[in-house]
Amino acid sequence: VSQSHTRQIIETRDFCIAVDVSGSMELEIDNGIAEPADPAGPLDSKTDNKTDNKTKDSRLKVAKAAIAKFIPGRAGDRICYIQFDDEAYFSWPLTTDLELISRHNSHLGSYSGGGTNFDGPDEAGFTKTGPIQAAIDHFNVLGEAKAKVLIIVSDGEASIQPERRQQLLTLLKQGNIRVYVLGIAQGWVIDSRSVQDLKQLAIDTGGKVMPVGDEVAMAAGFSEINQLEKT
Repeated sequence: VSQSHTRQIIETRDFCIAVDVSGSMELEIDNGIAEPADPAGPLDSKTDNKTDNKTKDSRLKVAKAAIAKFIPGRAGDRICYIQFDDEAYFSWPLTTDLELISRHNSHLGSYSGGGTNFDGPDEAGFTKTGPIQAAIDHFNVLGEAKAKVLIIVSDGEASIQPERRQQLLTLLKQGNIRVYVLGIAQGWVIDSRSVQDLKQLAIDTGGKVMPVGDEVAMAAGFSEINQLEKT
């Protein structure tokens, strides 16, 4: 019996999208971005006014809409999808199948709860793996592109201990991983410790924070990501 194997060579960038599904993501926020229309049918009366900044949705629903805006621009790239609260849960490993990732994102909201863990595991005995370490580990195993990007979609409701932040920053730089944050909630304009920890980590890797309520900032961030070299 003869067998044949093929190997596909593509130019790509590798992305991990890590979306926060902790309990705080159920809180309401002014909806600064429009919910994508359901392709299966026309908009109903509940979604007709989604472009009105005065309407309110859960942070999780706004996160889903922000990710839905990001995915279509990733044609030819590979994406993995992670959900996290006090630990990271892989929904799908790196793939070029953007439709598959979109389907996983469309189911976002079926579960939420728990706290938020950005820095685990740590030396204090907390053994659960947070989204940053999970993405680093995944890139180390399956990442092949020169440009590796971690997109954290979160309200930033958790601090990162200084020693662990430095450890994570070292690992991210060693792996050539940039961190971009899609910031959910008005907290991203408040000088809180938790928000600043995640924000500074993103900046130190060469990434940035993109508040989802600011369409200009979000579009600029997406444009910057699009300019990263494919390999």
